[in-house]
Amino acid sequence: MKQKGPKHTIQQEIEYVCQTSSDFKVCIDALKTDPKSSSTDIKKGFVRILLQQCLTKTNSIYSEIVSLLEQVKELVLIQSLQVCKETYDSAIDDATSSLKHFDANNFLWRGLLLLQLRVL
Repeated sequence: MKQKGPKHTIQQEIEYVCQTSSDFKVCIDALKTDPKSSSTDIKKGFVRILLQQCLTKTNSIYSEIVSLLEQVKELVLIQSLQVCKETYDSAIDDATSSLKHFDANNFLWRGLLLLQLRVL
């Protein structure tokens, strides 16, 4: 009969998942503050939480850019913000696709998923 190893705590699992993040502290903080992290399918659930938070942050920044575009008058600022807006529009599309493929267990998109996690 195969013995099970020791059960890991949620904290240990969070730290394990965040080891591959480009910003360990941001990843840890993001997972600790999400109430779903204590009741989720450990690793896969954590990745989904991080992807969702990435999409939420990206949408928030996009909204700020749009707001700034409505306020500024200087051409150079308008041009710079327009580039930012286009970049974040693309990032929103990527994050949305990542979530969709992740939820469908289509891990051929794992490269895109890793890219999204590095944004955090």
